[in-house]
Order: sequence, then structure tokens, then C-alpha cells
Amino acid sequence: MSCVKNYLKYRKALRERCAVATVTMPLLWESEDPNVWSWVLEHNMAVAIIMARLKYWRSPQPLPKTIDEAGSMWKITYNTSKGKGSVAKFKSLISNINK
Repeated sequence: MSCVKNYLKYRKALRERCAVATVTMPLLWESEDPNVWSWVLEHNMAVAIIMARLKYWRSPQPLPKTIDEAGSMWKITYNTSKGKGSVAKFKSLISNINK
């Protein structure tokens, strides 16, 4: 929701680009309704990818160069310091994708 409330809200052109890229209505990208976003993120992979990308884009962290750095960035930027995720969990998920 932070991406919508604190970022996209002030960037009409970017909201429109998100709508075009995901074949969704522009009004979606203005919605601050958590129920709408919960449903859309679960059912529309294109929207989920764009939202994840926006989260990383807004991060002041430098792009990672190693799996450990990627895990750390994921933990800080995407999962949050209070989330249940860990660098080890990230590495486990990545290793399962590569199999």
C-alpha cells in the first residue's frame, strides 16, 4: 500500500504506465483499499511483479551482487525487518527455483 499512498499517488504518468503494462484499469493504481490490493496481488501476476519492482525501485539500497546481498535486500526492503523471512529462507527459495 505504501507504493500507492506515498509514491504512485503523486505520479500520474507512472500510474498510467502501470495500468497499460498490466492491462488493468487506471483506477486500480489509485486505489488505497487493502481488500482490492489483496485480491489483485493474489490473482494478477503482472500487477504483483510491478508492485514488487516498485518496492525495490524505491529502496535506497544498492543493487545486490551476491545471493547473500540479494537475501539481505529482500529482508530489509520487501519482507521488512519485523517479517518472518530471513536471508536463509530467501536462499532456500532461490535454490528451489533453480532446480
